Amino acid sequence: MEKYFAIISLIISISSFATMLISENKKKKIILALAASFALTIISVVTYVDADRHACNIKRVTGDIIYILDSKNMTFDQLYSELYFTSQSDLNEALGNLIAERTIWFRYLEVYDEKGQKYFVKGFYCRAHR
Repeated sequence: MEKYFAIISLIISISSFATMLISENKKKKIILALAASFALTIISVVTYVDADRHACNIKRVTGDIIYILDSKNMTFDQLYSELYFTSQSDLNEALGNLIAERTIWFRYLEVYDEKGQKYFVKGFYCRAHR
């Protein structure tokens, strides 16, 4: 979403600047400059609000992960099913942040299907629940 707003603001800036250079009417230049400034301000505010909401959502998911993993170890799919209205990308970002901060860890677990085929999956855990 932020990329689209950045592209739109760049297009508005370039078109407004080009129009101001071409136009000979001083009043028209001022109106175009004000309109471009207003549009860029609106786009900047919307981008900031969107980024702030995303950061708050990641913070909420991070807290939920720590709370859940405090009592038991889980895989990504188990965490995803436990969390309330969370996208997989937000969960993945929060897990990445927690692992980078060394708040949680992961290890590969052996899992077998009904045919006996062995698979490895990541199991996430807190230090107290190895």
